[in-house]
Amino acid sequence: MILLKVIDVPSAEKFNRHVKRGLSFVQFHSPLCGHCKTFAPIWEEFANEFKSECKDNVLVAKIRSDMIGKVTCYKKIVGFPTMFVLNKGKKVKEYEGERTKDALLSFARSNLSSVKTSKRRKRSRRRHRSHVRRKSRTSSRKTRKHRRHRGGRRNKRRRR
Repeated sequence: MILLKVIDVPSAEKFNRHVKRGLSFVQFHSPLCGHCKTFAPIWEEFANEFKSECKDNVLVAKIRSDMIGKVTCYKKIVGFPTMFVLNKGKKVKEYEGERTKDALLSFARSNLSSVKTSKRRKRSRRRHRSHVRRKSRTSSRKTRKHRRHRGGRRNKRRRR
């Protein structure tokens, strides 16, 4: 796991490199916001505990409000603090729960693992489809001509 605070241009560039690779849990905050000031120690506790238990390559980042223009990811923010789970820079889910360490930990555990399992399912379906296509190519010439002819008719009907 990678912990990152985006407070200047070099750290924003580092964030941009890492966010494109995979999963990330990002908090957007403003140093002048009262809610953000009270939430800062809770976020630090969450990040340290999540770092100790997470073995995956996940980015946990805290982005300051003046650096939002420098980062390349989903950033439609209404208020501060705002937290998103991102997959390759695109929004998967927004955190809307309580601002406690335990709530953040349970949210991160459930959402960061569910994104990975959904990817695996899609890959297995693709393999199956390609296997089915290979079988249909081995059919006889007569059936191939028949299929082309039927397909042509269907296309004409659809055009009308």
